[in-house]
Amino acid sequence: MSIAEPEEPVPSLSNDALTVKVLLQDLKPVRYTGHPLALIQRTGYFSDWTRERWAEATAELASVRRSGQSLPSDIGQVMEAMDTKVRYETTIIQ
Repeated sequence: MSIAEPEEPVPSLSNDALTVKVLLQDLKPVRYTGHPLALIQRTGYFSDWTRERWAEATAELASVRRSGQSLPSDIGQVMEAMDTKVRYETTIIQ
């Protein structure tokens, strides 16, 4: 019998930072080179987001990465980390 190593705790992140993490992760395989916020806003989503809000969320993610903490690695972890009052929607960006 092997002893399982304890899972590394996921850092506390804002819902904005978690959202940006998922969006960037989803865009990486298609090698999108434009600004992700512009792409998402063209679909009608994130109409209330500004570049400043995007920048704050990405800065938060960068800070966690620099600290060496692990980020949520899959959508399940992200959903668990998000504020439970947030309404979740599944979207496909084409």
